[in-house]
Amino acid sequence: AAVQLSKVYDTLGDRAKAADALERAMYINPFDIAQHQHLAELYAITGDKVKVVRERRAVVALAPVDRAEALYRLALAWHDAGDERQARTSVLRALEEAPNFVPAQELLLTIVDGRKP
Repeated sequence: AAVQLSKVYDTLGDRAKAADALERAMYINPFDIAQHQHLAELYAITGDKVKVVRERRAVVALAPVDRAEALYRLALAWHDAGDERQARTSVLRALEEAPNFVPAQELLLTIVDGRKP
């Protein structure tokens, strides 16, 4: 029911209420990677950077198929939250998984140069 309620709020454009409803659903089924990814996107829209990081960390912990992408998105979340050390660590882990992952390479250069992407 909470997932359905979240979809209704999302359709209506109320991302904050959609995130709240999906947050409740996480207590019922915390192992759904897709829901954690969607919740991270909702928090990104609402501007809650700390919760974006939390959800991206949950995705990585659940061992997704594309681990490099998950680590890259976690690095982006850390970077947006202002924690460059954690961002660098995550992006390097992504590059260990996929050395030719161009977006991760670009993010690493951005972090090293101290620029915003």
